[in-house]
Amino acid sequence: MRSLITLCVLVMSSHAYAIDTFSAIPTSAQKMVTTVFNQLNIQDASDQQKMALYKDAQVFLDDEWSGYLVSPSNLTLFKAKKNPVTIIEVVLNTQSHGIIFLDYTYFPSHKHIYVAKKEVRYGDSKSAVAIYQKGKKDTQHMVLLNEGWNRANLKKKGTLDYTTLNIDAPHGAVVYNSYSIIEL
Repeated sequence: MRSLITLCVLVMSSHAYAIDTFSAIPTSAQKMVTTVFNQLNIQDASDQQKMALYKDAQVFLDDEWSGYLVSPSNLTLFKAKKNPVTIIEVVLNTQSHGIIFLDYTYFPSHKHIYVAKKEVRYGDSKSAVAIYQKGKKDTQHMVLLNEGWNRANLKKKGTLDYTTLNIDAPHGAVVYNSYSIIEL
């Protein structure tokens, strides 16, 4: 019986380790994360650093998605090719989360990547109104920043997570914004 328990613990712990390694995440996510590091000119990023970036956007990257990456250096008029700050944007068109904008700004002097995530959802105005009403009522977790003219902005307390609503019956749009820092 002890050997069976030991075997189960070993299998479970090795499985938990595998989930937390870069090579265990979906190939499409691996490619996206590696491309982000390459575009940010971060050489020799560790698997731990890559996993931090993956986990920050995991909810979107584990979904069915297609997308593209752009940076100012793609623009012919961009003069600051050797800028001390590097900026790129990844746009994902997902199955379950709508359109996602992942903006990465790398500050080499501080070894930080500033991440701005925007999830754009669109649909009928009734759904947007329901999200607004739910957020407005949840005074324990949310703060109503402003409202008027069929527009509203909510903020999740203690975070840099925002909900922006735009209602123009019969349509409605909701943008979820969140911001974070990945330390390298």
